[in-house]
Amino acid sequence: MTARVLICLLLCLTACATRPIPPHTGSAVQATDDARYPFSEIEKVYDVVLSGMTEKYFASYPELDKEHTIRMREYIAAEYPKEKFLKEMLRDEYLPKFEKAMKEPVYRDTKEFKAAFQVVVSVSVSMAKMIVGGERDIYIAKYVEKDPIKVELFALAKTEDERQFVSWVSGEVPSDVAAKDAGAEYKPAAGDRVFGFSSPEQTWTDLCGRQGYLVVRDGKIAQVIVTMMN
Repeated sequence: MTARVLICLLLCLTACATRPIPPHTGSAVQATDDARYPFSEIEKVYDVVLSGMTEKYFASYPELDKEHTIRMREYIAAEYPKEKFLKEMLRDEYLPKFEKAMKEPVYRDTKEFKAAFQVVVSVSVSMAKMIVGGERDIYIAKYVEKDPIKVELFALAKTEDERQFVSWVSGEVPSDVAAKDAGAEYKPAAGDRVFGFSSPEQTWTDLCGRQGYLVVRDGKIAQVIVTMMN
């Protein structure tokens, strides 16, 4: 499998598996004599995922689409630039191999480079989805929902899972109410702030719904408690 076919296939699979990315036609991955190849191929991963995960996000809300789609894309690109993404994806042993492939076209056909390229592309697709999705959620909280609680919690979230739960937060609740609902799962401490969350309606229809509480303690997200799931 050639490098270009591999990257096209992975991006197509990403488009099909991640809503709201629209179907990918493959037009972004073409034969090229680009002097920056193979670095340019990893940049294409960023471009395709960024475009796809923002293009149709407000499809059901024309006014929001008109006001926010381009601004949201620009915000994400500024908060996590393509240059930063490329640097993160090409660390350790992969950077020298990509540099060699850029300077020596014959090296691109070696098993060593093809294996490295496959790993970097696979990781890049997953990371681009996570990065773009996270920054998109922050934009929504800041500029669409204008929800200061979510903005605060996103700043505390350290993992993709925590960011997902933050995106579902509906508001702050008394810690004693959460303790009564969560039972032994939650032991309140002085100064705790507790926030209730529930995943979107579609997740319940798809039998993957989650509901529960997010606990902030000592300035960080200390616990995520799931009290109901299907």
